[in-house]
Amino acid sequence: MNHIYCLLGKSCSGKDTLYKELQKKISNSINFVVRYTTRPRRLNECDGKNYHFISSFELAKYKAENKIFESESFDTHGEKYEYATGIDSIDLTKDSIIIVSFAALKKFIIYYGVEIVIGICLEASDEIRFQRSLERYNNNSKSNIKKIWQRMAQDEKDFSNNNIDKYIKYKINTEGNLQSTVKNVENIIIMHSK
Repeated sequence: MNHIYCLLGKSCSGKDTLYKELQKKISNSINFVVRYTTRPRRLNECDGKNYHFISSFELAKYKAENKIFESESFDTHGEKYEYATGIDSIDLTKDSIIIVSFAALKKFIIYYGVEIVIGICLEASDEIRFQRSLERYNNNSKSNIKKIWQRMAQDEKDFSNNNIDKYIKYKINTEGNLQSTVKNVENIIIMHSK
């Protein structure tokens, strides 16, 4: 049986970094699901590899054409952005891996079942996440620091749900060596492929 490995975690917990590293190491053996987003592309992100960067109009068109499996919107720093998964992006002929929110993880579990969907929550302390946020925005202006705190406060709300543990099968701390984190995820995949 093939699985869908859903990576999730608070902002700057290491999801994108881990995803990119896994793409380098195991891209031949697993389907890396690329989601749609209406947010602007960050430095070093590639269209079609990290996300499909599209306009709100394009996403609305895909929804009207029933090409979207699930979508959600986030208010990020005063801007509303959407993330969505295309219906044809999940290939159950082999394992898949995708970055999702907690709400999207629940949708995947409801649709595909707990036997197929494996939730992996990435964790890092608030101090580490704050430092990573400062590095991401590359600017310690008061407005950026305010945005970071707003995002971290939203994360607390999003991940305070007492039911979250029943949806997540694994928790991985990302504060250490990146290669160790990659190995932990590889071991989870190996364990479930037996």
